[in-house]
Amino acid sequence: MNALPTSEVPSVEAQIHFGGLRFEEVGYRAGFALPVHTHERAFLDLCLTGTIQEVWGAKTFVRGVSTLNFLPVGEPHATRFPEQARTFQVVMNAPWLERIQQVAPLRETMTHYTDGPATWIAGRLHREFQRRDALSPLVLEGLLLELLAEMSRSAQGMEESRAPRRLQEARDFLHAHFTESIAIEAVAAAVGMHPAHLMRSFRQHFHATIGGYVRKLRIDYACHLLSTSNASPAQVAYAVGFADQSHFHRTFKDLMGMTPTEFQKLTGRATGKQEMLP
Repeated sequence: MNALPTSEVPSVEAQIHFGGLRFEEVGYRAGFALPVHTHERAFLDLCLTGTIQEVWGAKTFVRGVSTLNFLPVGEPHATRFPEQARTFQVVMNAPWLERIQQVAPLRETMTHYTDGPATWIAGRLHREFQRRDALSPLVLEGLLLELLAEMSRSAQGMEESRAPRRLQEARDFLHAHFTESIAIEAVAAAVGMHPAHLMRSFRQHFHATIGGYVRKLRIDYACHLLSTSNASPAQVAYAVGFADQSHFHRTFKDLMGMTPTEFQKLTGRATGKQEMLP
């Protein structure tokens, strides 16, 4: 990246670096802009405050709080900050990233995450960064590996879009009805497949049983509700399709590694007046 005048350089407000990794909070003044440029190291960028205008080739969009970008080495892009903003960045040098790519291959193009597990893990990563104690390097690297694994899983999901049309229709049916009680026979009838063939083909292309896929959709939606509302875990359990709250708690903990209440506390939404979900 071309050098900027000292007065134009963003301010690094806090930083930790170890073992080929650099974690930092960076502040940007309102109106600051970077023309088209590239980076010599791959990095992740989580927006903490403000808004950011991004230009990636022919694509232009505006990022808000809690959005996450992955930028591989050498990808040209331009950035503008219409208002004062602050981001949390993780910079990865080539040897560290090459070692990780062997087990968690990432996309080779810039990727934008607005919601879902990747942004939630990035939020946990930033909260650990804020603690900055003797164990932070160990915990930070562990969370970063978890984040990259989730991003790799998301990249794999892009390949799943190449599944046969009827399987894509079955997946779309599940996305439309995952909060309801779904019978395999109903899904099969909706897409014109035999139930046994549907179950076998679905697992082959999407690497999950239909029941497991629905379970993941419900927990993903539960994470969204828990992190964006003050609804109680019991209300969320009902909203995402669980008739039994204890079943919801067990399933949530199996997939997320913590209880719904613990997750809600991590996102800062476990306080205040409870609200009703639509």
